[in-house]
Amino acid sequence: MTHTFDILLNATPYINILVLFFLVLITFFLWSKVVTRFTKNNLIIKSVSAFLAILSSSLLYLGTILIFVISLYYYPRHDFTKEKWIENPEKRYEIVNSLIKKEILIGKTKDEVRDILEISDAGSIKDLENYQKDTWTYGTGVPPMKYDYYFLEIIFREGKAYKIEHLQG
Repeated sequence: MTHTFDILLNATPYINILVLFFLVLITFFLWSKVVTRFTKNNLIIKSVSAFLAILSSSLLYLGTILIFVISLYYYPRHDFTKEKWIENPEKRYEIVNSLIKKEILIGKTKDEVRDILEISDAGSIKDLENYQKDTWTYGTGVPPMKYDYYFLEIIFREGKAYKIEHLQG
């Protein structure tokens, strides 16, 4: 039994060709009107209009696809605040870059990090024993168009945070 999704995947190349064909056709007529203002020679009108139609349609089509793909991968980035960290744990990826770049946790003790990230005794730490360990990990959510969960990893050396990374899990 064929699934609808399989049919759509198999039809995609034909749909792309049809869309491009109609774009070329429409832009050909638009370019013909523009070119006829400059010359009355039918051969020149058709040749120049066809060239410009193919060129402009291709650029328009590729530009549309590029804008679509960029919009899929975009997500806002915000400055780190305790409130944003606590409010939406699934969207911490939006503020984690600020936390790392501004080195907010670097040089802080475990207790200070615990206070900044609002870690309760019940534990947002992946493992309750992490407090004793020198590496803590926090889930930061799944950014758009990503399939793996991301983590903030805090590495302590001599009781102070010295390295912070945003890792794919």
